[in-house]
Amino acid sequence: MTFIGKIFTVLIFVFSLVMMSLALMVGATHKNWKDEATWPASNPARPAGLMDQLAAAKKQNDTLRAENDKLRRDIESVRTAERLEVAKLEAAQQALTQKHDALTKQHQAEIEALAKANATLASAEDALKAKQAELDKLRDEIRVAQAERDKTLLQVVDVADKNHQLTLNIANMQRRGVELAAQIGQLRNVLAAHNIDANMDVTGAAPNLEGIVKSVRNNGQDITVLISVGKDDGLRVGHEMNVFRGGNLIGRVRLVSVDPDRAVGESDPLYYKRPFQIGDVARTIQPTAEFERQASNKK
Repeated sequence: MTFIGKIFTVLIFVFSLVMMSLALMVGATHKNWKDEATWPASNPARPAGLMDQLAAAKKQNDTLRAENDKLRRDIESVRTAERLEVAKLEAAQQALTQKHDALTKQHQAEIEALAKANATLASAEDALKAKQAELDKLRDEIRVAQAERDKTLLQVVDVADKNHQLTLNIANMQRRGVELAAQIGQLRNVLAAHNIDANMDVTGAAPNLEGIVKSVRNNGQDITVLISVGKDDGLRVGHEMNVFRGGNLIGRVRLVSVDPDRAVGESDPLYYKRPFQIGDVARTIQPTAEFERQASNKK
């Protein structure tokens, strides 16, 4: 074999090694996208496939839509009840107004009757001056007229007292109507506030709760932990929990998923001190005095 032939032989061997290395690298970096899409959620060897994740997201979306529709129906029911209550109050006010008008007319009629009685009395007094001979008879008539006048006066006073009491009742009803209108306005403001975010806890405070870390997952970017308490214990998405080991704070997690009996928290990098382990204790963060003051002012 010539020298040039040996050189070509060596070059062919080197290129064969290079091509073999490239083939091994391509095989090592290959990713089975079918498994990524269809991997069943029941197999814990790796995260659920994209199809299962999409189905879970659609189910959660349907649940949220149902809750939103229920809240809308509840709001409409409250508004209907408010309208009925306002209508009842307006009807009661109208009835009181009609009763007041009737009593006013009756009072006016009694005043006119009293005026007529006074005119009769004046005529009797004039007749007394003109007819001294009929003094005894006229005195009897005067006593009768005075008795009738006193009775009429008592009736007038009683009607005046009743009219005054009705006036006070009307004023009280008007004041109560203003108070109810203010309460209705406040209730509408509260409903408007709930329409902004119907699933948020307006106080924002988590219950005083403690759970155990059941599992830890680190995908290189995010660190998540599974905690032994959940929605039935009062936890909601967004609540934060400190993680302790032996009484020492090793990190903090924010809940990103809450089930009835467990919750998933994502580690906050600002508070991450040590790697989480199974058996670590997670406690909810209680509101500070300033937070409680702000929540009280909102109420």
